[in-house]
Amino acid sequence: YRGVVEEKALPIYPRGYPWSKRFADDENWQMMPASGTIAALNGFVLGDPDIDAITRLFSPVRVEAISEEFTPGFALAPGTWSSWNNQNTALSRAAAPAYFTPPAAGRNSDIWAAFVFCKLSAYFGEMVAFGEPLVEQIRNPHNLWRDLEDELPNNKANEYFLDILRAVELDGADYLAALAFLIDKALAAAGTGGDIPDDARGEISGFFEEYRTWHGIMDALS
Repeated sequence: YRGVVEEKALPIYPRGYPWSKRFADDENWQMMPASGTIAALNGFVLGDPDIDAITRLFSPVRVEAISEEFTPGFALAPGTWSSWNNQNTALSRAAAPAYFTPPAAGRNSDIWAAFVFCKLSAYFGEMVAFGEPLVEQIRNPHNLWRDLEDELPNNKANEYFLDILRAVELDGADYLAALAFLIDKALAAAGTGGDIPDDARGEISGFFEEYRTWHGIMDALS
């Protein structure tokens, strides 16, 4: 969360951010003004934002403001991805039918949906933006150890999932068509990827199978 001010200056990351990218050199990270066509707008959460259980177990977190350089908002350059959740999120009318949170990915279903959305929006030259409007979350009590147990399978499968997404060369005239293409290619890759552990393979395949069901419903309604 480079864009926020945490009261103890803790280095925090959004839930589902790849572990191989944390604390790494971020010279390839690109942002741009939030202008042009915005496919999704994820508003920042003050107070107790959406971070992973490992960080919460390490220390309480309190976000006080948006960093001045990121006010009032910014967008990811197409091809730059970040995890984001479905709190305080708005979608464009054209892109909304392609957004779904399949329960197969468990606690991080919305995170994988965000990466799918980053993939699709970049294909159409549209942006995912962050910043205002702001909300403050007063989080209800959680069993953090249980949250950690729920997040770990997805955290372990995350890199395999992202490798599959990155490798697909999309095709399709609109969001639903491109989503259908992505689902087919991702399921084929999950089934044949020899280095993917069985539990990760099952979670990835289940996610896209459930996404396929959603796509069929949205396609029938369109």
